[in-house]
Parts: sequence; C-alpha cells; structure tokens
Amino acid sequence: MNINFLLCLCGIIVNAAGIAFNVYALNTVGAIVLLIGCIRMEFPNTPLGKKIFHYAIANVIGSTGALFLFLFLNGSHNRMVSSIALGINVFFFIYFTYYFTEFIIDRAKQMNESAITRNFRSIWTMAGVLSFVYFMSYYNLTTSVVTIIAIIFLGAALYYCYATSNIGSVVFSAQQ
Repeated sequence: MNINFLLCLCGIIVNAAGIAFNVYALNTVGAIVLLIGCIRMEFPNTPLGKKIFHYAIANVIGSTGALFLFLFLNGSHNRMVSSIALGINVFFFIYFTYYFTEFIIDRAKQMNESAITRNFRSIWTMAGVLSFVYFMSYYNLTTSVVTIIAIIFLGAALYYCYATSNIGSVVFSAQQ
C-alpha cells in the first residue's frame, strides 16, 4: 500500500487521540504527519486534492496555535482556553477527514469501484458527529460520561481509519 496514504491515516489516528485525551502536542504531531503524507502523496490537481492540501497546512497552523494558546495562556482562564484549543483541533479534524473521505470516494468512482465506498460516508459521519459531541460535552457533563464519549469517539476514529485503509488499498494500489 502507498506509504504516504498510511502516513495520512497515522496522522488522523494521532489527531483523534490528541482530541480524546486533550494532549495538544499530539494534535500538532498528528498534523505534521498528515502534512508530510499529503505533500508526498501528490494529490492530483483536483478541487478536492487542493482542499485536502490546504486543510493539511491549516491543520498544522491551527494545531500549533492551539498548543501555544494552551501552553502560554493556561492560567486563570483554564476552562476557556482548553475549550478554544479543543474546538480548533476538532474543527480541523472534521474538515480534513471530510475532504479526505470525499477524495477517496471520488477516486473510487473514477475507477468504477463505487461499490466499495457505499457506506463510507456514514462511517465518516459517525466519527465526525462523535468528535463534535465530545467537544460539546467536554465541560457540560461529568468526567465519567465525557471519558465514555471520548473512548467511543476514539473507537469510531479507529474504525474510520480501518475502513479507509481497506478502501484506500483498493484505490491506491490500482494507481501504481
């Protein structure tokens, strides 16, 4: 399988773990791994390929900004700063994975392999909705409920990456 595609999936998993455990350094590392994978993946000159690349760059900038925001402003405004930093990371996670999913679906359609992506949007929707639910419930619910939601979100993100790797192995193996 394409190593750059695997780097993108690894970056998505690291980003999801950073969001779930509120480790903003993990989000920055995941964003850098995503960017390396996207640079080396040589997306074609399509609108979706350009959006993926732009969101990968914006993800690095946003994740680094969220990390600095959390590190340098984590004083008396702890809850507010954590919420803003988490919101920035969730925003870029949702948008990057959306365009990444649409790119893979588009490539599968070009190869007349649309049957393998039939339920792929619903898998992305599950991961995206759960990340948003986790963000919205982070300060509103008890710690145990938030932990359960974080574990469910991380499981959905892992399942998304598993499904993406299966679909990507078909799409990107035919490309080579």
